[in-house]
Amino acid sequence: MRRLGREFLDYAINPFVSGVYAGDPWKLSVREAFGKVYNLEQRYGSLIRGQILGARERKKRGTVSKQNAPKVSFRNGLSTLTDALGEQVEGSVQYGQTLLAVEQTSSGWRLTLNNGAKTLVADHSTVLLTLPAYRLGSVTLQSQFGSNFGFLEGIDYAPVSSVVLGFRRDQVQHPLDGFGFLVPEVERFDILGAIFSSSLFPNRAPDGHVCITCYMGGLRAPELPFHTREDQVARALADLDKSLGIKGKPVFTHHAVYPNAIPQYEIGYATIRHEIETLEQNRPGLHLGGNYYKGVSLSDSILNGLTLGEQLAQEHQDRTAHEPHLAAA
Repeated sequence: MRRLGREFLDYAINPFVSGVYAGDPWKLSVREAFGKVYNLEQRYGSLIRGQILGARERKKRGTVSKQNAPKVSFRNGLSTLTDALGEQVEGSVQYGQTLLAVEQTSSGWRLTLNNGAKTLVADHSTVLLTLPAYRLGSVTLQSQFGSNFGFLEGIDYAPVSSVVLGFRRDQVQHPLDGFGFLVPEVERFDILGAIFSSSLFPNRAPDGHVCITCYMGGLRAPELPFHTREDQVARALADLDKSLGIKGKPVFTHHAVYPNAIPQYEIGYATIRHEIETLEQNRPGLHLGGNYYKGVSLSDSILNGLTLGEQLAQEHQDRTAHEPHLAAA
């Protein structure tokens, strides 16, 4: 706002923040939540100059910007990825377990589960905790360095609901020739925005039909995701009618509520990030992962997961190299 004015904040920044974080632009830390934007301004002294010169540099390198990169999904949805990963470790995964405490021992780590009824011992091993921050914050951490995970409870989460609606193509006046749209708060819609799912990916709707996914709630209207399904569908239909010219009832509906959907990298988050980094540095073999740390998006989570996997593999290789009896075992 200090650089670009109120109108730009209302019609560009506000819906952009809602689209990524479902958050409040007045509360988010630009440096932590939008590191690339922050770095552009720091490097070029201006967001607009940074966008122009950054595009020139990408062209010279032959790289593609994120918004122009190909969009990828799976025929049967994103669960295809997690299902395939699960098959690779079938027999090693234990479901329905509740982590209560993590204790550092002289040789590794001890994890207490299910009200103390079960214990897992990780001697000479690495422990990776990927619980969400609001859950990990209540886990007891016992180590020679003291501290605990309680500081993670300082990360707020935005509640979000998704309302997926299917229509006959002749019910929708808009050509749906794009990704979708985000709604500025000043327009006073109930939905945060909508994605034209069947325009983005194949197999999202039968021939002659379209699929549109709407999102509600966030910190803009945190109570909305907990309204009845019927109320949310009605609100979504009213907003889609105003924006896309949709008439009649949907031929398909699906509704889901995520009470803790998206972690907020708000002002002060830098302190929390520093505490996470210090905690990991002081406790070799203990790592934290999740979208409350190093990026909230799916692409961030995948890239961070790959990077962390490589780091853990290297740690294991280094450890076995110095402890031959582990390699023999």
